Amino acid sequence: IYEYMLKKLATSGTNGQFRTARHVIQLMVDLAEPRTDDKIIDPAVGTAGFLVAAEEYLRAHHADAWTDAAFREHFATTMFTGYDSDAAMARIASMNMLLHGVENPTIERADSLAEGHPSEAQYSLVLANPPFAGSLDDETVAKDLQKAVKTRKTELLFLVLM
Repeated sequence: IYEYMLKKLATSGTNGQFRTARHVIQLMVDLAEPRTDDKIIDPAVGTAGFLVAAEEYLRAHHADAWTDAAFREHFATTMFTGYDSDAAMARIASMNMLLHGVENPTIERADSLAEGHPSEAQYSLVLANPPFAGSLDDETVAKDLQKAVKTRKTELLFLVLM
């Protein structure tokens, strides 16, 4: 598994996929200060680095929460959500979350910017460094996102989404 992950990560840069430096992730999570009642999403989850850092932050800063059964259930199931258009990355993210003690997060292969994108849920915290791969085809971009901004540029579409 480790060798497979290294091979997959070595192809970063394809389709605008770049790994965010660990110290940048840590800084962003520290600034966001995740709470025990947060619902956290990364719409371009990659390896789940932001979600794992949020999980680690919660363990370090909210040690008393682990005595609450409702929090433990929320933590293991509904607290963390991630989407990635690459199926292999979604699998890696799922494995990464499981290895960090999050038993059943919502990690799915889905294009966060495409028509029919998962958008019905509400989140209290977005932690992400979405890919800025350039422009998308008009027919693939979600119409609800284009209502807010007439563009095909991924950096603007991700901002609208978030």
